[in-house]
Amino acid sequence: MSVAYTIPAVGSIACGEWQGLSIVRICHSEPQAKNLKSFSNNLVRVLKRRNVGKGFRPFAITQGDNRKTLGRMASRLTMVYIFPMPTYPHIQRYHADKQRFIDFGGSDSELSIRRAFANCLDSYCRDHKEKLALVDELGASLGNRPDGTVKDTLRMARGHWEAKDSHDDLDSEIERKFDRGYPRDNIIFEDSQTAVLIQNREEVMRVEMSRPGELHRLIRSFLDYELPEIEEFRQAQQQFKADLPTVIGNLREAVEEAEANNSEYQEAAVAFLELCKQSISPAVSAADVREMLLQHILTQDIFLRVFAEDQFHRENNIARQL
Repeated sequence: MSVAYTIPAVGSIACGEWQGLSIVRICHSEPQAKNLKSFSNNLVRVLKRRNVGKGFRPFAITQGDNRKTLGRMASRLTMVYIFPMPTYPHIQRYHADKQRFIDFGGSDSELSIRRAFANCLDSYCRDHKEKLALVDELGASLGNRPDGTVKDTLRMARGHWEAKDSHDDLDSEIERKFDRGYPRDNIIFEDSQTAVLIQNREEVMRVEMSRPGELHRLIRSFLDYELPEIEEFRQAQQQFKADLPTVIGNLREAVEEAEANNSEYQEAAVAFLELCKQSISPAVSAADVREMLLQHILTQDIFLRVFAEDQFHRENNIARQL
């Protein structure tokens, strides 16, 4: 047995792998569920949430002694669940590619085999719901640059990957990289034998890469992790979507009020309309001018914050008049 869990109202669970099967052994005393079928169904739901035997029902159950009937649970009971092992095609391909690089290259060094894991990680990126990609990080100096950076469609870094040689001490190499300034927010270190996931400056997972289920969970945890700045951006985006209709409504009311009662605005609007007809098209209308003004008010501050300069608004005749 390789993995052990303790679940309230269920007991202790030990999980292992044997000849393509996932073996789950449960030992407990006085379970809350008195009906074997009910207890079995509840237990399977717990195992699915933990990605153990996910998607499969148990087809072999062995009971311990002290049972009264098949339909009632005894005070002490041991059950063994056997599940077909889930498959992980990207990880299977990684191991096959790694061995092929070793066979053809004659070496298991980092430089010889790291492309195998890069291909595996990028395959997971392709499958991810957010359209990620593993790319080379070109912004940092050569000696202070991870082997790969996961980015989204906005080119924002979501995490990093660093390969090390299996003949080196992985923990020492990790500390050495951190001392040189490597990011600690979301990064995988691996040496083809062991993979370590660091998130928010803490080690959160360490797995043997020969165990496909554990490596799969580490990669998914790596890709699903949201950096604080990404989470803040999403919150701001949702808030902007919620606030925008109200802001636009208030702006329209202010412009309509000025059009009706502000003589200075009325004169400026007439002059600006004439400028637009000359500079853009004679077909420009007063309604077009109103929409241009609204868009200018909504976007000017964002434009200035993003580009940190006001050259366009200072030199463009239309923007200056707006």
